[in-house]
Amino acid sequence: MTILDVPEVTLRLRHLNGIKGRGFAVNKELTDLSGVMFAISLLGPENFGYFYMSRVCENVNYPEWDTPDLSDCQRWILASKGAVFTFFAVQGHTNTMLFEMTVHFSGLVGIDAEVHAAHSTLTPVNEVYFQFSGVLYSPPNYLQQTTCSMQCVRPRHIFRVSPKLSYDFEELQRFIVNAEVMHHQTSRMKTMMQSMNMLQTSLSGILNLSAKREAGLVELDLMKCRLRAAKADVEELRSRLGQLSDQRSLVEDMLEHIACGRAVISERISTVSRATSRTGSYMMKLDRAISFRISQLIHQLVEIFGTELGALDPKNTVSPDTMTEDVTRPIIFVPLSPSHLNLDYPNSAIVRQHTTETVIADHSLSTNQTVNVVANGSGTKSVNSVESDFVLAASKLGMIAQLLRFVAAVLSHPLRHPLDLTEGTSRAKVTDYLAQELVEGEPNFPLYLSRSSLLPAYKHAVSLLNRDLADLRAFVGLSTSVEETTTWNLRTFLQHCLSEKGHKEHEVNL
Repeated sequence: MTILDVPEVTLRLRHLNGIKGRGFAVNKELTDLSGVMFAISLLGPENFGYFYMSRVCENVNYPEWDTPDLSDCQRWILASKGAVFTFFAVQGHTNTMLFEMTVHFSGLVGIDAEVHAAHSTLTPVNEVYFQFSGVLYSPPNYLQQTTCSMQCVRPRHIFRVSPKLSYDFEELQRFIVNAEVMHHQTSRMKTMMQSMNMLQTSLSGILNLSAKREAGLVELDLMKCRLRAAKADVEELRSRLGQLSDQRSLVEDMLEHIACGRAVISERISTVSRATSRTGSYMMKLDRAISFRISQLIHQLVEIFGTELGALDPKNTVSPDTMTEDVTRPIIFVPLSPSHLNLDYPNSAIVRQHTTETVIADHSLSTNQTVNVVANGSGTKSVNSVESDFVLAASKLGMIAQLLRFVAAVLSHPLRHPLDLTEGTSRAKVTDYLAQELVEGEPNFPLYLSRSSLLPAYKHAVSLLNRDLADLRAFVGLSTSVEETTTWNLRTFLQHCLSEKGHKEHEVNL
């Protein structure tokens, strides 16, 4: 059959019975090719993917495929008037797309199979020809215009209108019956659809009931678990109640023992009360004795150092008559150990010597003799002549320092800046314990300064002495005025100590 004998038809996808290719352009980078294949997809929005995949043709440049098997496709797909053909190069287990073309079957033109291999084309690369019902069709852009007009024929675009058929009476009755049957079947289908919807609703309700039943079973299991836990807690509480009952019986036994021993405890308490009363009376006697001893010691200090203080400043003379107690009162001796004095600073042996023995005041000693007794810690009556004002000032400084040390020992209040009166030497020294780690060598300053000694050392010793005196005054509740002299501050301090001790002794006597 020649191309002129081809009837005008409307081409559909179901009429496709072969595809031929020519001049496929394959990239040189693609090696070890197994062949080429194509896939078909629909045009327009219904293009949901490839619905057909061809076999692999090993001839890459001139592939040919026989009639594709489209029996599994639906009718509306087979009735398509166009499709999208995608060609792939197969390389092992992977596919590489070569090109894709959209084909409208009504736009194809038929050519003679005899001249297919001989006619020239405008695009000799990636040419695809389609065979419908034994006729080979080609896209019009492959052929020249003269060749397309002389040797090609286009398929029919639309169906031809068929003349109206004539029916006889029997066929008309048959048609009407068929219409009634169709209407009856339509009503039955509607009824079945309604039944199906009702069944679906019932199934949904059943499924919901099943879900509720499952939830109820889960809650029931949870309640069972909680019940088991509650039972375990009840058992534990019962065991604890049993333990508490045992402990209660034990406590009752102990209470019985306590009731039995109450008389013994009362007797012991009375014994302790009597012992406490005896100890309290003894402590009161001891306090009175200590108070009287302190007052007597301060009175003796005034007798010892009163003359020297008067020599320092005639206005600062301390009279022994300032004491409020009677010195003719018999002395009550109470045994005291040296640890009661709480002496934790150097040269405490001198102070212990003056506090543990009865003081015998020798008023025949001169001022310089008294200074020598205090500074050197010995009872000899050697007389030192005063050759200069520096030596006299240093000796007075040592006397006042020793007096402050003695008063601090009586009050059990350690000095912050004590003066180091070394025993067994001819001159005492002043030690700055606060700055001991900040200076090089021994921070000791001599008390008996000669004319060649450094005056700043004497001034530093006086400043340390003033600090100790201010500390003692603050301890007894007195303020220190920087405008007054050291001797005046010492005089008022001794007067305050005498008045306070006398007042306390008077209260004890009452």
